[in-house]
Amino acid sequence: MGPTLSDGSTSMTLIARAQDGDPDAWNKIAEVYAPLVHARCQRLGFTVEEADDLSQDVFFGAFRNLGQFRKEKPGHGFRNWLRTILKHKIIDFVERRQHEVRAAGGSTAQQRQLQIPDPFDDEAGWEAQQWQNDTLKSAIPAIQASIDERTWQVFERLVLEDRSVREVAEEFGMREGTVRQVKHKLLKKLRKQFGDVMDLPEGTTKKESDESVS
Repeated sequence: MGPTLSDGSTSMTLIARAQDGDPDAWNKIAEVYAPLVHARCQRLGFTVEEADDLSQDVFFGAFRNLGQFRKEKPGHGFRNWLRTILKHKIIDFVERRQHEVRAAGGSTAQQRQLQIPDPFDDEAGWEAQQWQNDTLKSAIPAIQASIDERTWQVFERLVLEDRSVREVAEEFGMREGTVRQVKHKLLKKLRKQFGDVMDLPEGTTKKESDESVS
């Protein structure tokens, strides 16, 4: 079961609370994002055990340097900050393995196999839409206790499957306005809890705006 978050408002963002030394805030960040970093390590070709070590290194580094994180402009979000830390950890990890192979008398071919993968490669799943979908799936358990299955299904169709409001309204026998309200309500809950560490979609997409005037 994922972390359970209260619906009460807070005067500090999740990251600010973690930077202020709140262990619960940091645990919520790690519980949502550690599995995503782990999955991306495996997509880059690392074994499960290597991904375990790398993920642990990334979040230890993130914890130690959290006070330096600032989201001052687009592109400076939590996703890219984590990805930069991962890049340095991967370089350290592979160079350490290359040294171990050389020290053990490994062949040049074995050393060449230990290439440093590019964690900024979109094939690793870091591109914005994939990251957004994965973080939403990972964070949803935090608010799932307060929503019913049908409401979650409506949200899933709209945000994760990028279905139109009209399609979802027809599928569930709901008014289009009600469908939009479901989406906005759940995004508000997530934004309140994770807004400063998640690349959340805007409340109204261009598709929805077009539909509302068609």
